[in-house]
Amino acid sequence: MQPNILLAFNAVLREQRRGLYADCTTFGTVRAIYRALMEGGNTVFPVNFRNEAQVTAYLRQIPPIDLALVIAEGFLDEPQSFFDGGGAARIRRYLAQQGIPCTHTGAMGMEICRRKELTYRVLRQTGICVPAFDVIKPSIPLDHQLNSIQTPYPLFVKPVGGGDSMGIDEHSVVFDREQLITKVESIYQELGPTPLLVETFLSGREYTIGIIGNKYRIVFPALAFPRDLMVRTLHVKQQENQLRDRFEVIGCDHSRYLVLADIASRTFDVVGASDVIRLDLREDQDGQLHVIDVNGTPSLGTRASFSYMAVCLGITHGELINLVLYESMLRHGLIPPKKMEEIVVGPLAKLAMYRQEVA
Repeated sequence: MQPNILLAFNAVLREQRRGLYADCTTFGTVRAIYRALMEGGNTVFPVNFRNEAQVTAYLRQIPPIDLALVIAEGFLDEPQSFFDGGGAARIRRYLAQQGIPCTHTGAMGMEICRRKELTYRVLRQTGICVPAFDVIKPSIPLDHQLNSIQTPYPLFVKPVGGGDSMGIDEHSVVFDREQLITKVESIYQELGPTPLLVETFLSGREYTIGIIGNKYRIVFPALAFPRDLMVRTLHVKQQENQLRDRFEVIGCDHSRYLVLADIASRTFDVVGASDVIRLDLREDQDGQLHVIDVNGTPSLGTRASFSYMAVCLGITHGELINLVLYESMLRHGLIPPKKMEEIVVGPLAKLAMYRQEVA
């Protein structure tokens, strides 16, 4: 019997992926994931999350769902849910009320991942390096807060919530009070009054690394970005597939991989992650690695960083999608379809060198 999979997403037209909707995916990505799930022997029911009433009505029209593959970050009718830190958690709590289990990290873990100041505090408590930071709250006069900021310039300014470089541009690195005020006001103009993180600007190289698994973990090769990409804006990320020949792939035979994989695995535990995460790290001027973002719903698009990590090991996008769903099915005690098992056997063999047992 084929499992019924709800494919929960937020998609807009490519030209609309900016500002409040920068965190949304494209319909091309949704189609690619849909095809992969169908090839894995599932019956797939896609839904573009606009609001709870819309999804409730949709669920009444379809058969009972066995598992939801949730890449949605919030609700299209409430764009603030993409960057207020609560959208991804709200979706999981809503689906739990409907009796539907979800892929990816649970609601509590998502709240940590989607609110960067919580991410930093939780990681710092366990000895994982994060940048020094302060939080600017829109409810308090800006002048009063600037006087109490302890973190020295230069600073990097970004929204506390959201992903996909929302609110980040070439002016996110600020070198004095005047530039900081200008950047804060520009984010408020773009996203409305939202809490902001002002953190130490780390001048070293940036890396990203992904994990899939639960009872065991597969820590994928890390990607080291070109050293001259100091600020990875949304535009830069959307063009990165054209720069792949300049990426350095940090595989398991590289000494830097061991350090990156250890930080990634410990971070997975600390935030209470499940199934799949991707985290970004950056070096300071002395080469010390700091976690700068933990993404509980990393992009699974065909051109995304995670997909490129898989491609570097000879794993296709379709195989990657089925591997994520396979691991989630095992976690929830569901029986994967035979087609899915046939699809993931090859990737699992290729990933054997990257597998970590969990105590």
